[in-house]
Amino acid sequence: MVDKDAPKPGKLKYSQQDLRKADLKGKDFYMADLRGVDLSGANLSESNLIEADLGEANLQGADFTGANLDGAFLRDANLRGPNLSSVTNISCVGIESAYIDKETQFPKSIRIKWRSDRDYVCMEIHKREKK
Repeated sequence: MVDKDAPKPGKLKYSQQDLRKADLKGKDFYMADLRGVDLSGANLSESNLIEADLGEANLQGADFTGANLDGAFLRDANLRGPNLSSVTNISCVGIESAYIDKETQFPKSIRIKWRSDRDYVCMEIHKREKK
């Protein structure tokens, strides 16, 4: 039986909501509108954030353990401080459109070279396949 009232992927709209410290572990935010949402301190571990719009969202201190950020829109998102070391599918394109600081931790596939407190270069490190 199909729930006709269930939100469709990409139709979830949370823009401008306050979800500070919310437990959102394992939630499916595929193509969700999370623009301007305050997710500071939220548990987003194992969440599907594929193609989610996180523009201008506050993500300080959020738990992203095992979250999938493939194609997530991060323009002007506050990524100062969270541990992103175990997220999957994050790229320099997304990182460079967000606000980060020296406390932000990235996966081994991402290298940040700081030039000053605000200026940095983001590099993606690709593993070579063994022959």
